[in-house]
Amino acid sequence: MQGLGEMEVDLQILSSSKRRSKLEIYIDVLRIIERGIHKPTRIMFAANISWKPLTEILANLERQGLIERKTAENRTLIFITEKGKRILRTLETISAELTFPKKSRRNISN
Repeated sequence: MQGLGEMEVDLQILSSSKRRSKLEIYIDVLRIIERGIHKPTRIMFAANISWKPLTEILANLERQGLIERKTAENRTLIFITEKGKRILRTLETISAELTFPKKSRRNISN
């Protein structure tokens, strides 16, 4: 289980000043679950998304067999499946290939 300090580090890694694409959000959610955050509310905060989009994402990931929900003591916990781990690696590779370096802003004055 991750401590609060480790979760804050994850938030810093995952957050950026630009809007994330759907692909980036899905990758972030899978990554968070893989790193050991299993409670839906904690996944929501770590991924920096609101509840409704998270529930839609989790439903999509579950339909595809990338995550599974388990209930323990009246709590729902989310776990990544082996298929989810394979897909995560593939998505990370594709995302890295499609990511363009940030352009430096030049001050253009007329």
